[in-house]
Amino acid sequence: MDYPFVRREIGAGLSAALVAVPICISSGVLAYAPLGFGYIARGAVAGLTSGAFAAIVAAFVGSSSFVISSPRASISLIQASVAAFLLRNESFAGNPDMIIDAVSLCAFLAGVWQVAFGIFGIDRIIKSTPHPALAGFINGVALLVIMGQLALLFDIPGEFRLQDLGELASAATAAKPIFALLLAGLVLYLSANTERLPVMILVMGIGTLLFYGIRHTIPAVPLGPTIGDIPDQATAIIPLTSLLTEHGRSAFLEVVPALLISSLVLALVGALESLLAYRVAQNLSEQTSEASRDVIGQGFGNLMASLLGGVASAASSAQLTANYEAGGRSRLSVLAAATVLLALGTVFASALGFVPAVVIWAILVAVGVLLFDEWSLRTLRDLLFKGARAAIRRGWRNHMVAGTVMIITASGAVIGGTLVGIGLSCILFIADMSRSIIRRRYRGDEVFSKRVRPPDDMAMLRQSGGTRAILELNGVMFFGNADELSRETDELFKRADMVLLDLDGVTDIDFSAASILRYELAKSARHRKALLFSGVPPTAYELLTDPLSGAALPSSVMFADRDAALEWMEERALSQASRAAPTRLPLSQHQLFAGLTPEEFAVMEGLVEREAYPAGTILCREGDEADRMWILTRGTVSVRVLSVGQTRDRRIASLAFGTIVGEIAFVLEAGRRTATIIADEDVECYVLHKDAYAEIVRDHPVIGIKLIANMLREVTQRLRITSDELRVMTR
Repeated sequence: MDYPFVRREIGAGLSAALVAVPICISSGVLAYAPLGFGYIARGAVAGLTSGAFAAIVAAFVGSSSFVISSPRASISLIQASVAAFLLRNESFAGNPDMIIDAVSLCAFLAGVWQVAFGIFGIDRIIKSTPHPALAGFINGVALLVIMGQLALLFDIPGEFRLQDLGELASAATAAKPIFALLLAGLVLYLSANTERLPVMILVMGIGTLLFYGIRHTIPAVPLGPTIGDIPDQATAIIPLTSLLTEHGRSAFLEVVPALLISSLVLALVGALESLLAYRVAQNLSEQTSEASRDVIGQGFGNLMASLLGGVASAASSAQLTANYEAGGRSRLSVLAAATVLLALGTVFASALGFVPAVVIWAILVAVGVLLFDEWSLRTLRDLLFKGARAAIRRGWRNHMVAGTVMIITASGAVIGGTLVGIGLSCILFIADMSRSIIRRRYRGDEVFSKRVRPPDDMAMLRQSGGTRAILELNGVMFFGNADELSRETDELFKRADMVLLDLDGVTDIDFSAASILRYELAKSARHRKALLFSGVPPTAYELLTDPLSGAALPSSVMFADRDAALEWMEERALSQASRAAPTRLPLSQHQLFAGLTPEEFAVMEGLVEREAYPAGTILCREGDEADRMWILTRGTVSVRVLSVGQTRDRRIASLAFGTIVGEIAFVLEAGRRTATIIADEDVECYVLHKDAYAEIVRDHPVIGIKLIANMLREVTQRLRITSDELRVMTR
């Protein structure tokens, strides 16, 4: 037996359990919250046992070995809405055990739905859920979670709605909410400033110690009960026993439509959250996951959880990250974490009685705040500090979808908010999502930058073209097609060293897709590969580069256009091919003088003048008289033109050392400059003036013919490259 491996896996599982325990307890409490105080203890135990069995089954059925599933606030709230709905049903009112069975049945049906999703490949459709719809739902859930805990903290009776906010100001007891809000603030502070600490369990311990310290030193301060102080009114142990009675069966038949819809929404939300978590696992471990199998695993996990706790689960990014960073790489770590949860939910369940209810509520308040979608917070920041126009201009449709879903969800209609989000998303985004994000694929020997190079360099670039790949993207980028793009990029990197994503045709990028792009960049860097981006749309530029995102794309991998990115790739390819860094090219080796005899070259050498220009020098302007041409021996220059109706010029070509500049207007047209030429870097060259060229034509016609032939050969080479690219782009 590999004892170091076993110790590492068990240790990682214990670390992940420290993250999972508070989430499982608080999510279970949230799911059972509509039943009242008497079910807090049972909810806490249900969250732990459900999480334990769901984690084990999902891990062993799913494709990724270290992903941990557990109850989540977002899906527990859906089950809570089912419980609240049944409390108003005559057949269920006054019978909490039947409601718990209904909540468990909802989790069971959600598991069935998820297994069907995986079998029939519906996971592909689920991944196409636009981020605004998901953000609106998550934000609505966050508000509901926070408001629900505030209602408990301020002792507001009944279900807490938006219209109850005014009652908070008149609440008489302040100690309990102040204590809880301080603990929630501590959770948020530590979450933002620490990476490896199990913040939730740490704050749970601190809050419990403070609670007992205050209770014993200042007993007059009302901080509420502990879980053990609350009478546990739950008596049923065997799940779904209500279905064994005639009254129970008839009652359940009445609410079958509601349970089916609720379980479908639960399955959809749980599947999407799980797929996002598996994406995080794939980025961490670089193990290719099977989405269909993972969704099926979550389904079987919920089938088991419904029978042994009743609280639905989904894969958790926080827990799998904690597991992986602690060294967890196998299902043994998941088993270790699940064992801790199961032990706390069974053998040590009595220990939960010492946990203060106010601490659980504080953790749920913090969970609610942490649930808020980052994209939405960024949008709100723009609205407050950059003006409403900036926020609205970046996609009023996205904001409308997110805002509508959030308002409906926060009003208490959790299921309705989800369905509205799905409907709006389908209406507004179906056209964008019906096609692949990848418009065209190119190799590095099919398209080249506008930089004109010597023939030897071009031959080298053609030979190494397979190491460079270009993907031309088009449309709206969201989680689904960004995930497919990630898979294709991974395949390309098996052969290529550099991949360029040309985003010039992309109209928008949502937050999920931006996260995937950042993960792909980090992964390529770890493998010493180059992932580049060009033509990033203005609507997405800040999203990709904002340092607050935690993984902003550096400017070194982002280029204004595809040509600039191609030039960078070519320079790197030439450097990797052992070509010396740009240096002075002897005039005798310049392609303009190919075929000249030593005597003819001596004549030319006496007619040209050596000049040097620092970077940024304008060699000539558009409209100037074409009275000279330049023979580059060091450095590069750009050819820029001013388009009609434009105030800024654009680069149409770049010429490297070993080429000639300005020859068309000088020799072939004998007119005025049609473009502006600027030194990109320090340039050394030889200048052939108009009078010197006239002397060549008059006194040395053979040399003149050879020079013109060499010029035409270079012009032909440029035209051939352009023709080849046009052929590739129109295929």
